[in-house]
Amino acid sequence: MSEHANTPDVGDLRAALKSVDQAQLALVAAARTPVWLTALATGLLAVILLGNWLMDQESGSRALIIGLATPAFLGLWGVNILILNRRGLKVRVIPSSSAGRWFLIGYSVFALGLFLLTNLLLAQGQSWAPWVSTALICATFVIQVRRFPTGEPIVPADRQ
Repeated sequence: MSEHANTPDVGDLRAALKSVDQAQLALVAAARTPVWLTALATGLLAVILLGNWLMDQESGSRALIIGLATPAFLGLWGVNILILNRRGLKVRVIPSSSAGRWFLIGYSVFALGLFLLTNLLLAQGQSWAPWVSTALICATFVIQVRRFPTGEPIVPADRQ
């Protein structure tokens, strides 16, 4: 404390903000999905995307692959929710903060826009588009899952 009895020192305030940041990073580390689960889910996501774009529309195998991979992908996230609940973390599908909701909306718009753009490019004969789009969607998925496992963006305490 400074010379005024009720006024905290700037150093004390910075130390408090630093401890809040460390607590947020500890929460992210505790909530992070296991690497094997992230890798498996990302692989299934790639199968779903590439299966949609690269297989013939009339092919029965396309429907079979997508029909099996989609529930498997969703089932893995059910396992993820169970893991997080056992760690004592309540996971919500829709984030509780407005920043988290905007983050989710932004990611969804990005993925949907990329999906539609890929369909357009593929219709024009651009065979590279599904591979690039799948890589981008899967990479951003991994970043989102590893960096923001709770669905809430981590804001340093000194910027709040």
